[in-house]
Amino acid sequence: MSPETAGTKLPNILERIVTRRRERLTAEGSLLSAQEPSWGKNKAPAPLPFLPQGGLICEVKRKSPSRGHIAEITDPVALAKRYQQLGASAISVLTEEDHFGGSLNDLATIKEKLPDMPLLRKDFLFDGEDVVVSRRFGADAVLLITRILEQSAVEEMFSAARELGMTVLAEAHSREDIERLRGFAPKLIGINSRDLASFRIDPFGPAALADAIQWPTVLVWESGILGAEEAKIAAGCGFAAALVGEGVVTAPERIPDITTALSAADQKNNAPFFWKALAVKQAALQDAAPNGERPERPRPLVKLCGITRMEDAQKAAEAGADILGFILAPSKRKAEADFIRSVASAAQDRPDSPLGRALRVAVIVERKEGIEAKEQIDQARKLLAEGAIHGVQLHGDSSPELCAATAFPYFKALRPSSIAEAKQLAATPKEGGYRCPRILVDAFSSEAYGGTGKAVDPDIVRAVIERSGRPLWLAGGITPENVEAIVTRYKPELIDIASGVEEGPGIKDHHRIEQLFEAIQRSCIS
Repeated sequence: MSPETAGTKLPNILERIVTRRRERLTAEGSLLSAQEPSWGKNKAPAPLPFLPQGGLICEVKRKSPSRGHIAEITDPVALAKRYQQLGASAISVLTEEDHFGGSLNDLATIKEKLPDMPLLRKDFLFDGEDVVVSRRFGADAVLLITRILEQSAVEEMFSAARELGMTVLAEAHSREDIERLRGFAPKLIGINSRDLASFRIDPFGPAALADAIQWPTVLVWESGILGAEEAKIAAGCGFAAALVGEGVVTAPERIPDITTALSAADQKNNAPFFWKALAVKQAALQDAAPNGERPERPRPLVKLCGITRMEDAQKAAEAGADILGFILAPSKRKAEADFIRSVASAAQDRPDSPLGRALRVAVIVERKEGIEAKEQIDQARKLLAEGAIHGVQLHGDSSPELCAATAFPYFKALRPSSIAEAKQLAATPKEGGYRCPRILVDAFSSEAYGGTGKAVDPDIVRAVIERSGRPLWLAGGITPENVEAIVTRYKPELIDIASGVEEGPGIKDHHRIEQLFEAIQRSCIS
């Protein structure tokens, strides 16, 4: 058996990894640099069930192309035992040598010392022979990366795993991958939040793809989980399992909190989970324009904020708003909690109407001092629990590590006053920055948190884009007159408008709302 050539051109980083492994297999054979395991060629311990009910897979991982050096791991068995003691359900052992610093001998050594711990061989595997070798070295499951394989190789690997009593963790990156896997109905599907083209993390990938899987399976969230907050997002998106590498290699003590968060997805109301619903909306906008044709560039998500009247909520949703914003903070546009409940009730009565499809977000300002912030937080939490809102837009002083405790799900709004501050505030989660999947950039004002009509300095916008690694969410001074230029220039994933479509604070001008969406549509085809 020999590696198949993938049917589509691979991204540069992935192509280098795949090409190098093929070269080494040709030169060295299927064991590469590994020595025969202690139990001999065909006497590995019997395969164990692998994650039938979900759980946490912790990874033995020394380095990666995206991060470089992560940890020395001179004793992989000691790390694996630590994972087991802290509550890991299974262990992933990276065996790719050149880019990840792994080895088949790590796999065999861990299985020898921990025979009752389910092990996954994680590598860029090509065929049935790779599956046979994985079993020979003690793997109970293998990773199958659909994207790098011809369909004949996919069939061969599933067949070999079935004959050996192994589990396949089939990894999908697109709807096309899922369609290719449908006939096998794998019991484990991994969706990687890492884009293999850029190696950037984006939680919207798994969140949007999960619903495309229509057979009984355990969904495994791969990459991007540093701690409990990301695990809560995965759980909210319907994932019963997660594969975590760097987050636990560098801090195994995170395992109990991650495990608890992963098993705590409990939507007590019938409201959709904010990040999943938004990711699905964003994916739909990328797929097609309103006339059914694919646009030259996708329309951005649109949030209309400062809603205070039912007729404005209905008009915004009918025009195409994806999110309706309700301000709980002291403001000329403040919405009362009972009004928000009335909008939610109208939406829930007609879930397939534009109002029923729009997400609802409460806007709060948390300050270090004052009781107003506490009142807003209490209101937001109650509205979340009731399903009256889907998420919270969080302004103010809350630090990255405290945001999720304030309200969840949330996204952070930033108002940097300088390029230096923009770079500091837009740091990535790994650099200690905000952990939410997206951050909203608004114009700085000493007078108010948003709704000022001021535009963000272009240099600050560019600094945020370069620093954060996230798609741009932009607020501040957006109007029907300038939105086409803004969308064309910055290509934001989301734009947030309040005063730009008003005839007065909190009173929306319906004609200007129509003009806004007409201009947005023009920006997608110009």
